[in-house]
Amino acid sequence: MYQPVTIEEQKLNDLNNKYSSLQSSYQDNLTLLRKREELFSKYHISIGTSDSTVYSKLVNSRELKDIESKLHQSKARLKEMVGKKTACICSIGSDVRVNGKKSEATKLFNREVKLRLRCLDNEFKAASALVAWNNINRLIQRTTDTFNEINVSGTTVKTYLSLRDPHEFNRMLVGPLLNFEAS
Repeated sequence: MYQPVTIEEQKLNDLNNKYSSLQSSYQDNLTLLRKREELFSKYHISIGTSDSTVYSKLVNSRELKDIESKLHQSKARLKEMVGKKTACICSIGSDVRVNGKKSEATKLFNREVKLRLRCLDNEFKAASALVAWNNINRLIQRTTDTFNEINVSGTTVKTYLSLRDPHEFNRMLVGPLLNFEAS
């Protein structure tokens, strides 16, 4: 006697479950879309695009000579760090062997260090080529994100860029390089 009602209730419950699943899937995909749009906005730098926030200076001086000297000091310090092999440090230890040889392991980790430094260097070269008054915040964020991604990806082989503090990173690298180019 109540069989038709029971069938309709079951259909309604199935539709409610499907609708809830659809809403959940929509929210997950919307969140993913927003994250990807944010990431895309850092790399979509062209005429007509600008930062949504006002640029806050990292260097207090407005004199070109001062900014140039800070740029040269930063570059000299970076060259010195790379030369002394302190810019990127691999702390996996000396007891690792590749194909039974310590020298192969050393070669592998030296290549890892060079690759990480090259990745960061390429990001800064790209930022220097693209920097303008209307996109400097995105470039600062982009270089900082790249720096963090390089360090996060180095956890497996315990290889890290030595400037781990974001304030030191901004003070030493991002500020002089991008301020010089934007002037």
